Amino acid sequence: MRRLRNQTFALAAAVVAATLGPLGAVSADTDVVEYRQSVMQLLEGHVDAIMTVVRGQVAFTDHVVAHAESIEQLSQNMVDLFPPATGPDTLPTNALQQVWSNPNGFQTATLALQQAATNLSLAAQSGDQLAIAQEFNNLRRAGCDACHSSFRRRPSQ
Repeated sequence: MRRLRNQTFALAAAVVAATLGPLGAVSADTDVVEYRQSVMQLLEGHVDAIMTVVRGQVAFTDHVVAHAESIEQLSQNMVDLFPPATGPDTLPTNALQQVWSNPNGFQTATLALQQAATNLSLAAQSGDQLAIAQEFNNLRRAGCDACHSSFRRRPSQ
């Protein structure tokens, strides 16, 4: 009787493990997408904060350095946020399949973002408002817009 109970328990454990195994993997991949979206929202928040300063809507010019440095730091790990099995073929995401099918192009786009973020950070540290505005516009064009136009699904898609 004890042997039958142990075999039944072992079979039940195997069924649970087999069932949870794939779910655990999907959950982990979903967690990566949610983490990636959180990082992108952080970037957007820092960009929006700098934009309100550059446009003269707020006078927090002394805050620009912190926002620019945060953008620079967050941009350094961009490629890591897009591991295999986290694309639109397996999970709901705004990232286009080109992130994974064109890794060299994606790497080039992230390097452009990193360089633009570094340039913005340096301009912010200088305090030169004209340089900050120029580098901010460059970040948006060469960094954000360039990547989003090729590697991110537009809301209307």
